[in-house]
Amino acid sequence: SADSRCRGARARTAVQSPRHVPGHCIFARQLNHMLIALQPDDNRLVLDDEHASADMLAEFLGLEFEGAHVRVAYTGEDAVTLGTQCRPNVAILDLEMAGLDGEGVARALRSAHPDRPFLLIALSGNVLRLAELRTKGTFDYLVSKPVDLVAIVELVGREIRAQ
Repeated sequence: SADSRCRGARARTAVQSPRHVPGHCIFARQLNHMLIALQPDDNRLVLDDEHASADMLAEFLGLEFEGAHVRVAYTGEDAVTLGTQCRPNVAILDLEMAGLDGEGVARALRSAHPDRPFLLIALSGNVLRLAELRTKGTFDYLVSKPVDLVAIVELVGREIRAQ
């Protein structure tokens, strides 16, 4: 099945939402570790064409949410393929990309899984684009770059606990 194929894969994506979360550098801050009950199908998708950024965010999510399957995509097309197969419950998507961007990926994922609620978080260094998206309702959260990894983890943890 697609789910069993996805469990062993590593993929990453990024997403944004209408509520704005300012980005900050987090290295001077300490994260309070959270114990979160994960479901067997806990999948995270991180999308960013900047490989180092995508990899760092995915590693951080993997460390903080032990047992979650974190997948990374570096193109919008790969993110749609992974997201369609693996049905993420959290997708963190970069908006500023060549080709299919995070907004297009978000629409494709919502269309592919209309029956499954999941958290979409948009990432962008373009505050005008984030402001434009605020009224569209495509994303659950809008996050400006540089990304505060602690804030992302806290946001995801809070939303998972609320589900």
